[in-house]
Amino acid sequence: MSTAQRGNSRQSKTHKPKLRRKNPGSKKWVISPVNDVKPGDKIEWKATGTDIVIWFPPGKDPLKINERRVSKGKSFIKKVPPDLRKKGKFLYSVFCYETGEMAESNSPPFIRIE
Repeated sequence: MSTAQRGNSRQSKTHKPKLRRKNPGSKKWVISPVNDVKPGDKIEWKATGTDIVIWFPPGKDPLKINERRVSKGKSFIKKVPPDLRKKGKFLYSVFCYETGEMAESNSPPFIRIE
């Protein structure tokens, strides 16, 4: 096995942004950012406690989701295209039906593809 083969072998990962209550008893939802995503990895959103809609702005959606509703208790998994050329920080929103508000994050939720 060549050094290149040994050094470049990386198994794909599944990243799981965590949707949770901001504080115990709070009505606000927060979602964690997703970092260190590579082409070929998967991202799994789980609608924990509320139906959600995942939304990327038009023209800024590396996963080609546009808008996706996920029912409470269900998951949605999307693979980052292995041939994705555009890398960087991609902002998106998560709407929570229970409160009629967007989930919060440090800023808008994001996926960083490197």
